Formats: sequence, C-alpha cells, structure tokens
Amino acid sequence: MFVWFTHKRMVIQPNPVINTSPLTSPPPSNGEPRRRRQWMTWMHYHPYVVTFACAANFALAIGSSLSLGVFTEIFMESFGINNTQASLVISILVSLIFGMSPMVLPVIKKFGCRRTLILSGLLASGCHIAASFLKNYVAFLLIIGVFLGVVCSAINICSMLVVPQIFADQKSRQVAFSLANVGAGVGGVLFPFIFETLLQKYSWRQTIFITGAIMLHLVPLAMVFPEHLNYHEDKDKIVEDEAGDSLRKTHRPLWKSATFLLLQPCFFVVQGLTSAFHAFVFPLLHEHGVSFAMAAVVMMIVQAVSIPGRLTPAFTRNLIKVHTFYQFCVYTAMFAASVLIMSVFGAVWLAAVASAVFVGFGMGGMFSIFPTALSDSFHDSQLHVALSISSFTFGVGGFLTPIATGYLIDHTGTYVLPLAAISAVLVSFVLLLLLYRVFCQLCKVVVT
Repeated sequence: MFVWFTHKRMVIQPNPVINTSPLTSPPPSNGEPRRRRQWMTWMHYHPYVVTFACAANFALAIGSSLSLGVFTEIFMESFGINNTQASLVISILVSLIFGMSPMVLPVIKKFGCRRTLILSGLLASGCHIAASFLKNYVAFLLIIGVFLGVVCSAINICSMLVVPQIFADQKSRQVAFSLANVGAGVGGVLFPFIFETLLQKYSWRQTIFITGAIMLHLVPLAMVFPEHLNYHEDKDKIVEDEAGDSLRKTHRPLWKSATFLLLQPCFFVVQGLTSAFHAFVFPLLHEHGVSFAMAAVVMMIVQAVSIPGRLTPAFTRNLIKVHTFYQFCVYTAMFAASVLIMSVFGAVWLAAVASAVFVGFGMGGMFSIFPTALSDSFHDSQLHVALSISSFTFGVGGFLTPIATGYLIDHTGTYVLPLAAISAVLVSFVLLLLLYRVFCQLCKVVVT
C-alpha cells in the first residue's frame, strides 16, 4: 500500500538517469516548490526502491517456486501419483522460469516492464488460487508447472532487465544485482517455514490459496518499475574511440561472441548441477548414512549461506578489483568442487557441513555475478538478448540434467558417481574459460 500511495501521490517523471536531467525536466504542472522538492526526492530514491522491488519479486516468484518441494509427499497422496510425477511439476516450473525468457521478451518490449509485471502478478495469484481447487493431476501440472512457470519467467526477466536501466555505471549495477538476487535466497529460506506453518493449521489447498493471496503483492510492487526499457549510450563505442586500436575495433565483436558461446555450456551445467543437487542431495546423504534430520540441517546451511554469497560480489569487485569474469569462475569452481567433495566424502559429518557452506556460498555468488558478467561484456541494447538466451540455457540445463542424472543413478545404483561426474564436468568448463581468458590477454584483445 505504501508503494501504491507514493506512486499515486508523487508526480512521476521519466527517470533522469535515462531520459532527462532533473535540472532540465519541467517542474510539476502546478509549479509549487514543495511538489518540485517531492518529485526530486522521489527521483533520487527511485533506483533504490526499484532494487528493493526486484528483490521482493525474486523472493515471491523464485523463492516460492523452489520451496514447493514441501508439498511433494502431499501431492503424491492427494493425486495418487508417484515420486517422479510429483517432482515433474516442480522440475517443469523451475525450468520454464528460466527457459521461457526469450519467448516473453517480445511481450516485455511491447508492453513495458510495469504493465507486464502487473499482469504477471495477477496471473501468478490466479494460478495458485485455481490450483487450490483442482483434483486432476494433469490440470494441476498445466496450471502450476506450465502456466505459472511462464508467468514467473516474465517476472524474473523483468527484474533482471530493469537494473541496467536505472543504474548507468558498472559499480552501482553490481551492487544492485547482488542486492536484488538476495531476494531469491531469502525467499528460499522463508517460504518453506511459511508453508510448514500454514500446513499445521490449514489443508494444503488452503495453503496454496493463501500463497495466491501473497502473490498479489507483486501488483503494487510493479507500480515503481519504469514503463519501458530505455538504454544508455553505447559504452562499447566509447571504449573503442578512446582506445583507437583498429585491431580491437575489428575483432572485438568476434571475441565477445566467442566468450558468450563458451559461457553457454557452462551455464547449462551450472543450472543442471544445481537442480540435480537439490533433487538428489537427501538420498545422496542417506546413502552415506546421514539421517534425514541431519540432511535437512545440511540443506538449511546451504540456503542460509547462499544469502551472504549473493551479497559478496558487490564488494569483492570494488575492494580487491577482481573482474566479474574471474569472480564467476571462482564461485562456480567453488560450487562444483564442494558438490564433488560432498558426493565422495558425505559420510564424514565435518566434510558434509564444510562442503555445504562452500556449496551455498558458491551457488549464491555465481547466480549473483552472472548478470553483471554479461553486463560488462555487452552494450545495454544487446544485454536483454544476452540475458534471455542465457536464462534459456539455464532452464534447459535445469530440466535435462536431473533427468540424465536420474537415468545414471538407476543404471549405476549409486548417487555418488553421477553427481561427482557432473561436478567434474563443470570444473573442466571453468578451467576452459580461464584458459580462454588467458589466451585473450596474451593476444592483447579486450573482451570486456
């Protein structure tokens, strides 16, 4: 209500960082100095309000979706389905959140962020409310798995694309991306407790209905978003003009394209390993002799540590001047190596807890840094395409890799070997990216 009130009472003009300057923009129509000061104050704090709204969107859309695993056994009992069918709902939902980004991008470009988010908030609430009345598994799969996945995909990509619009410099973008991504971690920690608390007092259908009411908060949050996507001046052109290097002008797009193509399989395996880890970590630890309660503690450690992991990239770049490309490689290698250690040495309680800390920290850091790594390499007019394609790669990897992992588990009879193999593949991709980066520096080609 506060966001709606300020949006209706303030005279909202185009963002001065993007379209106009606050010193040259026309004052409010009534010409009152007090209204002018209110408008200037709103425009000063508007980017921070939008960043908070992005974090809230991630918490509601992604945090609630990742927490639906709480209902797995309840869905099995209510619909009379097996474990594979119950997990398929969440698998499709999470995959479409990332995989549908290229398809929803034209809608965002045509209708703008604000209208898209308002409609998405209403549809997300409607999907939960409608699902609370369904008694057929196929209909439930379509509503929660498919329709809600597409709606949350629009919320996800809108929240990522708005950050480059409201912040012009890379330092502010990194901080904003980190703060916004904290929302997904906070939602992943809070929603399981919210669901468990509601299930103690209400049925699962009433809990899903209440979740639909919670999703209505997406509508007032959308009021603070800019209407359309506008972009800053081409920073690539500025860098090239200042450098004056014909070789760099000629080959820079080629090297950037090669970097982007090499990142895609890495993104594929990153999301695939993340989804497989969340799907099979409990049976993996159980195979090592860890009790269910201790496995729950390990997962709680992973989710809790991922929050500071998402915040860390905002400070490491400014304090120790580490480039985002190297940061992404370090966080990804930390995540993959920790999953590998947990897969092999999970029977040792100290190793399981220590690896859980590094798994959460690396997972939070790499998901927080990847939008900024793309922002450093692409101009704003190309960034929305790069982000949508990368999100599609995330979605495909998150859908296919758990299926392949389950196939390997069924044929090998163990959870250790498949997860360890995927972790080793991801470490290999990180080493390949680092070798490519070193090769670019030896050739004196700037790819950022």
